[in-house]
Amino acid sequence: MSDAGATGVSDEVPSPGDPDRKRVLNVLAQRRYRQRRRQRIAALEAQAKVASRSRDEQLPSPSSTSSDAVQQYGDAETEKIVHVDPEIRTETPAGSTGFDESVLNAAYNEDFSMLGLDQDALALELNSFPNFDSPPFATPSSQFLQANPTIHFPLSKDNSLDLPLFSTLRAALTIATLLDCTDCVYDPFALRTLQPSPHLPPSLQPTDAQLRIPHHPLLDILPWPSVRSKLVCAFALPASLRPPNARDIETAIMGIVADMDDTAEGFRVAGQNELDGDSWEVGEAFFKNWWWCLDRGVVERSNRLRARRGAPRLRLRSGSI
Repeated sequence: MSDAGATGVSDEVPSPGDPDRKRVLNVLAQRRYRQRRRQRIAALEAQAKVASRSRDEQLPSPSSTSSDAVQQYGDAETEKIVHVDPEIRTETPAGSTGFDESVLNAAYNEDFSMLGLDQDALALELNSFPNFDSPPFATPSSQFLQANPTIHFPLSKDNSLDLPLFSTLRAALTIATLLDCTDCVYDPFALRTLQPSPHLPPSLQPTDAQLRIPHHPLLDILPWPSVRSKLVCAFALPASLRPPNARDIETAIMGIVADMDDTAEGFRVAGQNELDGDSWEVGEAFFKNWWWCLDRGVVERSNRLRARRGAPRLRLRSGSI
């Protein structure tokens, strides 16, 4: 029985103002949708059957236990045909009739006016919408890898991502381990003086300020002696004489950590010697807030490293001072 006979509604649309116009438009839209849905299901079933036959023809005959397992896997895969619907995805065994029309028709026969759609728009021919030739589901991984033979797993080392934050954290923790401050470096209230050690390179040996003035151990990790001394002395001044962003020591320490770890403009470590200050690059986040503790040599070396990777030179912006 056709949809028109089942619903008792002809294809003629009542004129505007007719009380039956909305109901007829709803029924016609549902009828067209079900027709297109049945056509799509039939096309997908035919495509799945063709693919199943092609795969069966390409499978090699089993000659060993391992090949038997591969054959069984292929047979298990061909036992399913995937039917795709805009609202429902189901998997049914091969040979079944597919969708339960009684259940789906009950769902699609709901009054479309409940959705608040323009009823006149439902009278448009569905042929005016794009018809997708391929089913709207992802390609199986095996077919994807066959179509992309250049992809190999695991990825080789030359495919490694550039993670400057990871390099900076690794270098900072390496120095913290040498300085024996890994337990207190993340405590914003920690204070200590640093003593010389034969195990430290010259650039990490304590300055006079580090030897005499209690300070937060985070400052000891910075690989530039002049920067460490300026920060230690600045934090030792009365709060009213310090730069505005250094007046609260605990907040300032957290700010230094945030600027060092900034994902876009934080510190970077280049080269193999992470204990050498010449390998460290100051980011613009730190430069904007702590420019007053940096000497010219640190800034020039950082600008050379930035130029090497195509980044702009460090510069102050309005509001930084």
